[in-house]
Amino acid sequence: MASMEAVLSIAGSDSSGGAGIQADIKTIAALGLFAETAVTALTAQNTTGVFGVLDVDPAFVAQQIDVVFEDIRPAAVKVGMVSSAAIVEAIAEALTRNHAENVVVDPVMVATSGAKLISVDPRVNWLATRAEVHLRVRPGTDTALAMAWIYVMAKEDLVDHDFIDKWCYGYDELVQRVQEMPPSRAAVICGVPEEQIWRAARLYGKAKPSSLAWGLAVDENPNGTQLGQCLIALMTITGFIDAPGGTTLGMGDDQGNVVRDGGAIDSSEKVDDETDSTLMLALKHGIMTQETWDTKRIGIDKYPAVGSVMWTAHPDEFLKALETEEPFKIHMAQFVSSNPVGTAIAAEPQRWYKALKKLDFNFACDLFMNPTIMACCDVQGLCWIFSSSSAASWALICSCSTRRETSLTCAIRPRLVPRLLMRRTRVLPSTSIKMDVGNAVMLAWASPRPAAMRRTVSSTR
Repeated sequence: MASMEAVLSIAGSDSSGGAGIQADIKTIAALGLFAETAVTALTAQNTTGVFGVLDVDPAFVAQQIDVVFEDIRPAAVKVGMVSSAAIVEAIAEALTRNHAENVVVDPVMVATSGAKLISVDPRVNWLATRAEVHLRVRPGTDTALAMAWIYVMAKEDLVDHDFIDKWCYGYDELVQRVQEMPPSRAAVICGVPEEQIWRAARLYGKAKPSSLAWGLAVDENPNGTQLGQCLIALMTITGFIDAPGGTTLGMGDDQGNVVRDGGAIDSSEKVDDETDSTLMLALKHGIMTQETWDTKRIGIDKYPAVGSVMWTAHPDEFLKALETEEPFKIHMAQFVSSNPVGTAIAAEPQRWYKALKKLDFNFACDLFMNPTIMACCDVQGLCWIFSSSSAASWALICSCSTRRETSLTCAIRPRLVPRLLMRRTRVLPSTSIKMDVGNAVMLAWASPRPAAMRRTVSSTR
């Protein structure tokens, strides 16, 4: 019997079992590997928040790492929560001393260089306990808070007038609009003290520059678009966007989404059309047709601004098309990390539920089960994609499960992907699915992974 390879997790302990060392152990075991640990901190927390943190002595963190390497040497290392510079240094020295390989650094930490953190989160979590200001807003009221911040920027002249004159349009109208949302009114809506709103906004505006980031709390907010507009306005009127220490702009197209001859081009490969836009590349290589771009994206004729910046149909018009079957009938839907039936990202989840149930076939690609998958999808795919320097090694691990409680987990080689997806694949004895994707199969490449992951092949019923 082949020996089981080990993975070392260096992270904090979560007493509730939902994150940290405990979650890493579950994940590593689920991948068929042996979990080893080095604990950096103890936390007292549950599903409602973090109530206490006790850092482990850096020397003891290093000792944990050393003794693990002396006995069952890990094939890979994952670094999570590190709460002090001393612990960071101890981990770095220990991993260097032991010649660690396949190290994934995904740390949770707080800056020690004098930077201050502002947390906008209804929950009291580990990050919030390290924040200079924690604004525990009422869920869904973030847009009012962001408007109040813009009000403070304009009121106290914390804006960059030179940047606004050169690069911004509509600043006067923006200032006029936010007069409706002074901190006093936002405090009532958001459920936070007015003085905290003033203080947080001043900290952001006076730092010069400050960096502002958002995640799913913004993306899946019913007011997500309006909130995003306010946050981008904050970045721009202060001149903090694309500035050292401020909010950076996304990198250019790395060709990672270009597909030719049934395989993806690696981001390190130089191509002759690297200066083309993503759309031009898609049109050149048959991923997108001009007819689809111009006529098949529902609602783009009515809302051209959306169509010019997004590769999608207009959401509201698409929902109407699902219900009315105009301008044409839609037969299938794919959900990638999306949950329109959930109440977080759709204002009318009942309408989405009824409309999606009418489709012939729905499938999802998501690490987690959600209401949309449970209610509407015939198949859920679960994918991890690992880097490989050889096309012959295992690169894609996918798990398919259906509401009939049958699952299949397998590993397939990159060059087999287009061929396999073109076939009529039996998922259940009474269910067959044809996924005709031509040669447009895209694989995203990440960092090197343990050799054991190349051999993961299992099937469950």
